[in-house]
Amino acid sequence: MGTGRHQFIGETIVLVWISCYGRVMSRQVAKEFWTSCRDYPAFGSKQRRFYELMWTLPKLEGFNSLLEIGCGSGEFLDLLTKTTDIEKFFGCDISESLLAKVGSNIETFVFDMYDSSELPSADVILMWASLQYIFEDSVIEKLLASLKCKKLLIRTPCEKEDLIIEKFSKELGANYSSRYMTLDNLLKLLSKDFTVIDVARAYPERIESKFGSKQWLIECTKKV
Repeated sequence: MGTGRHQFIGETIVLVWISCYGRVMSRQVAKEFWTSCRDYPAFGSKQRRFYELMWTLPKLEGFNSLLEIGCGSGEFLDLLTKTTDIEKFFGCDISESLLAKVGSNIETFVFDMYDSSELPSADVILMWASLQYIFEDSVIEKLLASLKCKKLLIRTPCEKEDLIIEKFSKELGANYSSRYMTLDNLLKLLSKDFTVIDVARAYPERIESKFGSKQWLIECTKKV
């Protein structure tokens, strides 16, 4: 019994180590992909922006400042500067090259979601397709707890089971890595610091990903 138990414990430790090592490698692949980007990749139909705006705009009424975490080259922020009455916009990303393309009316800075750097407070924080590049629940929890905002808006892909994609993408011409959580797991993580107000599918089926993942839109308010 003792030998069997020790063997089980040893095998468990090995599996945990392999899992942790795999997530570290996936994180590194994702970081190298985005820091080397010179132009933001074209993901899916351009019609997607219309559906994102129609969902987002009513939720921004009455707010004065907005921060987007993982803003890329700022295309969605640029749309919001033209379609809302928000006065102050911030955008941050891990890629200096992409940030260089953001409009001068948006205050930008480099930010790595794995760092513990303090983010500025804003009435609304936007996380558009950025949570999927955090591969550990504990890091997501730490980031969410640190956010200083009244409202959090999220767009992210979810799958039927929690999985990590890591492969060479012919379409992107580079190694690529991303995490796809279950919607239930994401809502559970959010519920520790936020109250979830609205959950909706982002797009009609005809313009969803051809790879099967579904994009979700989530509105939350910060718990006091």
